[in-house]
Amino acid sequence: MKSLFGGTALALSLVAMLTTACGDDDDGGSSKSPAQLCNNLVVAMCSQIYKCLTPALITGLGFPDTEPACVSEQKAAQGCDSFTADNACTGSQKYHADQASKCVDQVNAAECSQILSSGENTAAYAPACDMICVVN
Repeated sequence: MKSLFGGTALALSLVAMLTTACGDDDDGGSSKSPAQLCNNLVVAMCSQIYKCLTPALITGLGFPDTEPACVSEQKAAQGCDSFTADNACTGSQKYHADQASKCVDQVNAAECSQILSSGENTAAYAPACDMICVVN
């Protein structure tokens, strides 16, 4: 899977977060489906890529020239539209839509400096992303 942020560590952190987030639906009171929340997370992550990285770095990482193209590409790559309550998480993990919503909000609210300095530690700026698919 392609890394979503530059600097390898940063790229891996957002890809790991997206893979975990887009992953049964104990929705914790949220009405959004796993597919909707995965799509929302892709939008948030692509927004951060085009806000925080230089065009040269974006091109060097193999991302398209525009944010909308990133969204389209990553939604397809992650298979967001195919996620359901039955296949979002693996094994005995349960999907928590409330945490997925918080994850999207935290990614949207993160400052570039937080994201760029966090390396692979997405919990530094979006701790809810690590709580989306968990064993209860």
